[in-house]
Amino acid sequence: MIEIKIFWSCWKKRFLPTGGGVKRCDRYEDLQSLLKAVSFRAGGYQLVILDIEWDGENQGIEAGRRICEMNPETRILWMARQPERYIQQLFLEPVNLLGLLVKPVDPGFLEQYIHKALQDNPAPAVRHLLIRNRGVVTRVGFDEIIYLESSGHVVAVQTRENHYLCYGRLEKFLEQLPEYFIQCHKSYIVNMKEISRLEKGGILMEPGMVVPVSKSRYSGTKKRYVQFMEQVSE
Repeated sequence: MIEIKIFWSCWKKRFLPTGGGVKRCDRYEDLQSLLKAVSFRAGGYQLVILDIEWDGENQGIEAGRRICEMNPETRILWMARQPERYIQQLFLEPVNLLGLLVKPVDPGFLEQYIHKALQDNPAPAVRHLLIRNRGVVTRVGFDEIIYLESSGHVVAVQTRENHYLCYGRLEKFLEQLPEYFIQCHKSYIVNMKEISRLEKGGILMEPGMVVPVSKSRYSGTKKRYVQFMEQVSE
């Protein structure tokens, strides 16, 4: 399955790709909304379709660069009414380029490009969490994370080497994490790979850190951890 973001001035409903492996397709009419949507998606989207000249000349090219900085795996499909003006520049851009469509867009070519994106880059496995703080985006590997702690609207991500702070809700971070992470307390999520000992009084993590486990979540946490350990030992 593939998820697509569209930034396209001439978008029409009849062009909306459906079926054939397309999971969802969203449309944006201003660059900031598009970039925000892409940045808040862990691992990015497989394909972003960009109108080069929409919202100002070359704005689509700049957007492609920024998307690549946030999510290098995302494929970029550009489109332009006069592609000869940009074609030499586009192949020099540091993006994961899928291709270039000529406007008005032929739906058949659009369908072929989407098919190519599916064949070339089938749903990459996300192995990192994107942490954003004061305009800085940091990519932290899942296996580097020991635990996450929430205090108000601030979430702390603790690794063996670093302590990252960002704004957000703990449950939203849990949605982005793999199944070996579990919420053991209303304010804590732990990496079960890093658990050294699990007791009612708390969870001892491998580096020696202690994380609380709430009474209401202890039974479920213990059950999940036992299942996890059984799977690991198989």
